Amino acid sequence: MAVSIEQLTAGQPIGTEEQDWGQHRLRLNAYAGALEVPEALVTSVRGVVVRHAQVLLMKAPDGYHIMPGGRREAGEDYVGTVRREVREESGWMVDVGERLGVLHFHHLTPRPAGHSYPYPDFLQLVYACAALRKIGDGDGEWDVPVGFTSIDELAQRDIGPVQMWFARSLLEER
Repeated sequence: MAVSIEQLTAGQPIGTEEQDWGQHRLRLNAYAGALEVPEALVTSVRGVVVRHAQVLLMKAPDGYHIMPGGRREAGEDYVGTVRREVREESGWMVDVGERLGVLHFHHLTPRPAGHSYPYPDFLQLVYACAALRKIGDGDGEWDVPVGFTSIDELAQRDIGPVQMWFARSLLEER
């Protein structure tokens, strides 16, 4: 049984941030675990890719991040989406593991005209991924892979507390 947004937000987040996405101001609350959530609110699926106690770092126009991913295609399950999106964005084939958590985004700004995605709340799922082999350089449309980095090097990047929590949850358990 999927939890409602109200049930999800009643839990304790692992981290909270506010972000600007163009004209959208959003509050992000992240929750740990494989929570069942309403599928209609899931807009993207992401992976945190690890290899030899290091995490894959990506560069986007607005900074660095560790969670390549994107939207599902018709007929695709969540794991298939992570596998495809990580390969497209980074050039890495991955083994998709457990779901690490849920990113809950809440719009703080009015709904823009023509906005076709869930509003005011939407979700993104985050999975653990193990790098298997490099097959390309990624598509370079939005994100560019930088390479694998240690937790100490990652701490020097401005990736925010939520992404650091996911990186630590994977790297420090190894």
